[in-house]
Amino acid sequence: MGCLNMVKIYSYIVLFSLLFSVDYESEIQPIFNNHCGNCHLGNSAGGLNLSNYDNVILSGSIVAGDHAASELYQRLILPESSNQDMPPAGALTQVQIDLIADWIDEGALSEEVSCSVDLGDVNGDGLLNVLDVVSLAQLVLGNGSIAFECAADYNDDDLINVLDIVSIVNAILG
Repeated sequence: MGCLNMVKIYSYIVLFSLLFSVDYESEIQPIFNNHCGNCHLGNSAGGLNLSNYDNVILSGSIVAGDHAASELYQRLILPESSNQDMPPAGALTQVQIDLIADWIDEGALSEEVSCSVDLGDVNGDGLLNVLDVVSLAQLVLGNGSIAFECAADYNDDDLINVLDIVSIVNAILG
């Protein structure tokens, strides 16, 4: 494979790199504060209190891991012509709705979960080796998944991309 082809492949990898998980406190709660506060921060209209993480989870409006089954999400995507759409003062942006859906699908966690394996050990076998590189490359190319995505951001830039692959290879080669 020629050098130009490798550059193209690496360019595609960088372009399609994946972002890490959604953080409730810095990304989700501000949406609730700014767009739902008039009715659901302390007032608990309809029995829904969005003032903090515990109240959101206790409301029963979230089905962790399944945004489509979550009433909160369903209300966000109703047409504005519906009398049950939320928020009533105007719809959230699609980016905000997608962010809430991603947070719910990731388990509706209050904070990022610490990783149970060593950095770079994306298959969780306790070793940092070529199998981790292959698994990570497949993920970055969109052709696979890994057991421990939390271990994939080897260079700690909040992206999973070719730079992590290169960093792991360098660590293996010493």
